[in-house]
Amino acid sequence: MPQYRAYVVGSDNVVASAADYEFEDDDVAVGSITALYSLETVELWSGTRRVAKIVAGVVLPDSTGLPSDAAGETPQRGKRPA
Repeated sequence: MPQYRAYVVGSDNVVASAADYEFEDDDVAVGSITALYSLETVELWSGTRRVAKIVAGVVLPDSTGLPSDAAGETPQRGKRPA
């Protein structure tokens, strides 16, 4: 099963926490994370690929399938995500 990491992003755009998950596919991952973090801003990643950015339970348009950044780095706790 594919592995995912959900990064909770605070109002200052800094990663506050992260949690690892396994889901069948991206659609299941996005639906599950949207429900779990319905009041948070979350970036959902699978390896170096950002799957979605979710704000207060809403998946932002054009947020799926975006590359991470030029260096291919995922967010780190206490740092601003790409």
